[in-house]
Amino acid sequence: MRHVEVLLLAFAGLPHLATAQEPIPIRKLGPAIATSRATFGLIGGVRELRDGRLLVNDIENRKLLVLNATLAESSTLADDSTGGSAPAYGGSPARMITYRGDSTLLVEPDLLSMQVIGPRGTLGHARAIPNAEQVKSLVSAAAGTPGFDRGDHLVYRVLPPAQQTYRANGVWTIGKESPDSAPIVRASLKARKVDTVAYTRITPAKLVVVEGPKGKMIAATAYNPLPVSDEWVVVSDGSIAILRSSDYHVDWITPDSKRSSSPRIAFDWHRLTGKEKTGMIEGVVRDVAVARSRSSGATAALPFPMVAASDLPDYTPPFARGSILADEDGRIWVQTSAIYANVTGVVYDVIDRQGRLIDRVEIPNRRLIVGFGQSGVVYLASEGTARQLEKTRIR
Repeated sequence: MRHVEVLLLAFAGLPHLATAQEPIPIRKLGPAIATSRATFGLIGGVRELRDGRLLVNDIENRKLLVLNATLAESSTLADDSTGGSAPAYGGSPARMITYRGDSTLLVEPDLLSMQVIGPRGTLGHARAIPNAEQVKSLVSAAAGTPGFDRGDHLVYRVLPPAQQTYRANGVWTIGKESPDSAPIVRASLKARKVDTVAYTRITPAKLVVVEGPKGKMIAATAYNPLPVSDEWVVVSDGSIAILRSSDYHVDWITPDSKRSSSPRIAFDWHRLTGKEKTGMIEGVVRDVAVARSRSSGATAALPFPMVAASDLPDYTPPFARGSILADEDGRIWVQTSAIYANVTGVVYDVIDRQGRLIDRVEIPNRRLIVGFGQSGVVYLASEGTARQLEKTRIR
């Protein structure tokens, strides 16, 4: 989260970074229909059940809960802190994935299994993960949001192997850079077969050797404030939508493997000058230094390497990693890098199944979208250490 805050500060330092045209007016979400009484840690996702109740995956506290339709009452499905009164959640954050019909899968990386949650919010049998070596790709936010097509195929993006470092005779050697693309695959849970269906552009992590505490040389990842990445999501009809960062358009792959491309979406592209790139790097370095001066402990002593200004893209990416969501009505929500006048919240472009920009919706300040319900319902989580859930609806 600190990196996200640093990036937002970097954007704020460049007010002309991207000024989007506004042929479609920005609308606000309606007021909260319901607000939870309980508070949560970091929420990894929610899933609305057919009777209006809500599954909540609290990945910070490692709990899986069910809230009633008014969000006023809750019960626990899985928990690591109840001393055996509820099934174990696991020692690592789990991931909820929309499954067939109204069922849900809970991916438990520690157990290499996927627990089935029935339409009524009850735990069922477990299924094996299709490829144990790719379990990280099912739970990592960097890989995107896995989903199911209309068949029995689990769709996810495979993270490339990390760049390797070697140390011999006290000398660090950094291996070959990781690939700048990552495949999206479909895994058949019946045939236990994984097929690649598309490739997406990514910005690989870059390792550098820097001087750490007490002069010790260590390998660390250089921070990139503007990574460029294609984003993707599985929409409600089972199709894969790939949002291309090069020109802001959507490529579609249906469950029967038919492919199509939507026209480019209008965007006011901003070309970054060398001065702006340098200023962005220097701004992040200053912000990190200020933040560390206010803290104490080992973290403040660790190095914080940055990529070179020349490693930044020539144009501001239209969207950041993890900025695409799919609602229950077949639409894609994209948080872009556009900056709007007189807007205090976060604005999402809403794109229909034909790849057309049909709406712009402003989310209230200090709120995050954590899921959707039927007929325009949007679930928000407040920021902070004690997060509350809000049920809202598009006006």
